[in-house]
Amino acid sequence: MNLVMNDLDVKYEEQFVQYFEQLPVLNQVQISSMKRILDLLLPQKINDTNKAIEEEKMRKQYQNFTKTLRSYPEVVASKQHFIELFKKGDSRALEQYKVHREKSLASPNVRTMKNQLIRLVSELGLICVEKGIQRDEMDSLCDFYINFLESQETIDSLESLEQNILQSFLDRMKKRDENPKHSPLVERTQKHIFQNLTKDLTLKGIAETLNVNPNYLSGIFTKEKGVSITQFINQQRVKEAKELLCITQHSLMDISILLGYNSQSYFTRVFKSIEGIGPKEFRQKYQNTQD
Repeated sequence: MNLVMNDLDVKYEEQFVQYFEQLPVLNQVQISSMKRILDLLLPQKINDTNKAIEEEKMRKQYQNFTKTLRSYPEVVASKQHFIELFKKGDSRALEQYKVHREKSLASPNVRTMKNQLIRLVSELGLICVEKGIQRDEMDSLCDFYINFLESQETIDSLESLEQNILQSFLDRMKKRDENPKHSPLVERTQKHIFQNLTKDLTLKGIAETLNVNPNYLSGIFTKEKGVSITQFINQQRVKEAKELLCITQHSLMDISILLGYNSQSYFTRVFKSIEGIGPKEFRQKYQNTQD
């Protein structure tokens, strides 16, 4: 856009893109600041007398340029179709995402692929929150994936992670209607659990943090959620364990310690009681499915 709107040769597009791609991930404020700097540094033809005319001319130049890009309209349309299916929790969103990826022109390197996945995670997380899924759960999931993807070093591992990310967020979209609104106390309890899932969590400790009676908290939580606080904690920890089993090679001992369990055998019993199979069998099943 800066090349076209400043009447520079578009043959420099590749160098511009490569420069931006090698930069670290930026937020919107940083991007806006960068644009202001570019506007100052690049040659300007606009003056006070014909500013409006030149701005309109530049806008049309940019629009005409984007229309010349191969498959540009198809890329935009395929991405929008994916978003629409994802918002509905439609499983066809996974296939549509593949269509979108095939239409994209870029052949990313590892850093670029990581940046794309960070954007994907952030975008899907925002959509989930907009559709009513708990922000704390989404923040926890987004942080997990963004931190984990930085440890990957190959395109293949990142592409495998990409599919896991899509499926994980889509599963939550499918179940969003199963999560009714709760009282402020239960919402605060869930938030505390999500934020401290890897720490030692007990009914007494949570009640003290929230400054309520443990018995009262236990009763209202069980009434609204249909499970006890301990059961809810285990359910959320097993969700995290499934993510780790699917996309890491961490041992069962490491995963159990990471999720706050005192022993691997107890973690295994809890996992099996919720999923119907043990964590080892779950990992083997996932790997076989991937193969």
